[in-house]
Amino acid sequence: APMPTSDRVLRALGLRLRQLREARGLTQERLGEKADLDQTYLSGVERYLARLDAEAAYDEEEGVSRFRGGGDCGRCTDSATRIAAEFCGQVWGFFIRENPSAALPCGFAEGHDFSILRGRFLVDWWAHLWAGCAPRAIYDLSCAEDRSLAAPLYGDAACWSCVADFVSRERCSAR
Repeated sequence: APMPTSDRVLRALGLRLRQLREARGLTQERLGEKADLDQTYLSGVERYLARLDAEAAYDEEEGVSRFRGGGDCGRCTDSATRIAAEFCGQVWGFFIRENPSAALPCGFAEGHDFSILRGRFLVDWWAHLWAGCAPRAIYDLSCAEDRSLAAPLYGDAACWSCVADFVSRERCSAR
């Protein structure tokens, strides 16, 4: 049987960061230096995104896909929380009524949540994979090109608010 579209996209998502790095002829270490991140961190992000498909399982009784350990794959808050918790990041979000210039969440809800890692990487598994309304899952907000790509989707950053902060958690502060 053919692989479901969501699984194909998840696998592609995990490879996206690696492809971008390799297309620029950068090792993980060099990209880490340029991004002010270490090689271990970048490698971890690549591996985590590549294995997200293993974290999702379809619950036939409920008719939804769930993450192992809990959470609905179809809820932007759940996927953003998993990513932020894994990488000691934050979950940020906005309400459409307060951020009318945002194209997300594409009519699915009244607001949208996403992850911010290291204060600069916007990671949005839900918008890219689940809703299919974002052309990619990772935007480097310190890069002008990425900011211009993210702006129509996420609207005015002044309208965002921090929903959850995993940066100061015990596991994260030890890193």
